[in-house]
Amino acid sequence: MNTRFCPLLVVVLFTMGSHPPAKAQEMNDKITSIFLYNFAKQVQWPPQAASGNLVIGVLGNPPVLNELKASAGQVKINGRAVVIRQISGPAQYGELKTCHLLFVAKEESKSLKGVRDALGNAPVLVVGEGEGQKNNSINLFMDEEDGRAKFEVNNGALNKHGLRITAMLMSLAVGK
Repeated sequence: MNTRFCPLLVVVLFTMGSHPPAKAQEMNDKITSIFLYNFAKQVQWPPQAASGNLVIGVLGNPPVLNELKASAGQVKINGRAVVIRQISGPAQYGELKTCHLLFVAKEESKSLKGVRDALGNAPVLVVGEGEGQKNNSINLFMDEEDGRAKFEVNNGALNKHGLRITAMLMSLAVGK
């Protein structure tokens, strides 16, 4: 697996607290998109999901959607082109299984039960926004004490979906 992202991720983790508050939302969207792309680089999907374009789904219309769309054409993940797909609501839950990674922003967390039901055991890495959310593969959050972006990994959810992450990514997670 490509591990060139580590220095960038480490820089992002350690510089989050030093940005002026006026740029906080803008920076959060950029940093969230960097984390999502880097999470995707560090996942091993089962053979049936390991070829073709890498599809990143975004539930709802969070600001990070525009950031992901703006950079998708310039990014390849492990040699795969990236496609960003917006999932607007329950009417589109049938498309969830076509995603490799699904980002669920905090404001969409109320939809997680329906998402879980629609996904079943499909090989989709579900990344939620906010600490301590159950059933997501990864939760990305801002540590209120030090103002840095952090993430936690749920091994049970990864196993349920047949996904594996690199030891390096696991070593960067909190609460391992």
